[in-house]
Amino acid sequence: MSDKTRQAVKSGDNSTTIQAGTIIIQQSDEEKMRTISREVMRSELSVLTDTAAKTFRQRADEMTETLLSEIRETAEFDIDKFQQPSFQLSLNDAQREFGKMGGDELKKGLVQLLVKIGQEKNDEKERLYEEAIKTLPLLSMARIHALTLICGVRNITYKPSNFNKLFENLQKDLLSFVETAATSDFSFNHMEYSKVGKLDMGTFNFADSLAKKYPAIFMNGIAERDIPELVLPVTKEKFFIPCFHDGEKLQLKYMDNEALDTALKTEKVSEEEIDELRQLFNKSKMKSDQIKKVLVEKDARFDRLFNYFDNTQASRFSLSSVGMIIGIIEIETVGGEQINLSEWIKD
Repeated sequence: MSDKTRQAVKSGDNSTTIQAGTIIIQQSDEEKMRTISREVMRSELSVLTDTAAKTFRQRADEMTETLLSEIRETAEFDIDKFQQPSFQLSLNDAQREFGKMGGDELKKGLVQLLVKIGQEKNDEKERLYEEAIKTLPLLSMARIHALTLICGVRNITYKPSNFNKLFENLQKDLLSFVETAATSDFSFNHMEYSKVGKLDMGTFNFADSLAKKYPAIFMNGIAERDIPELVLPVTKEKFFIPCFHDGEKLQLKYMDNEALDTALKTEKVSEEEIDELRQLFNKSKMKSDQIKKVLVEKDARFDRLFNYFDNTQASRFSLSSVGMIIGIIEIETVGGEQINLSEWIKD
């Protein structure tokens, strides 16, 4: 989690409070949350032998302390949710799975999902986080990394201002998962069984997706002498910037055709110029093989990412809402940036 400022202060009744982000947690509230967590745990302990119950209790207590530590560092966590049946049942689901299996990665993912529930104000999204808590333990880390790659490539659209920014996003959020992502057909069949997505009839091409999502980021550029004379100097000045990939050339500065059309409507541009500018925009776009070459030349690890989608069932796999949530949580954990779920999951 981010290193938000945290400090202990004294409240009016002399009890210690912990200030985290935009919320203040009283020590007494923290003890209540800890007590609720242990009470929720009891139903699981009753069916275990003494030795198994001891191991389970240690793991569940460990997860509770990790959860409380995250809450201290998290803005906008609604601690009243600890009193709600839905949260307690999700907490019980998380305790049961971590108590049964252990594992730092599983604990981290379950805790992040519980924190998301505590922050979420939308009931529908909260239910998806609850479902993700039940689904996450069904997946090995290799399968989680596979769906994370699919989520990052197919479902997330960044809003970069230039090529370097997009490159950094892709590099930071995706490349660390390539070596450890599941590759077997069995794994993708299991992921489908776990309801994190489904295998489609058609295939998906990573480079084609980049070309479609970020046309202005991947432009070949235009030599100034090749810009038609119909395009006036004042229009050139307004509409063109140096090419991201060749500083001696120019490119239109708008991120996609829609942004270009909006600018053409608001600026004083002749009909002849409009036609020429639209043609230049479309003619300058890189082909998929060029996009692949640009990324691989800048970081050879991208070759493995392209090969992953070319040679596994990932190219046919589309994620469910729960699969997207698990992928986004993993990307947030590695990349450190929060992703707005509302852009992909609508009410």
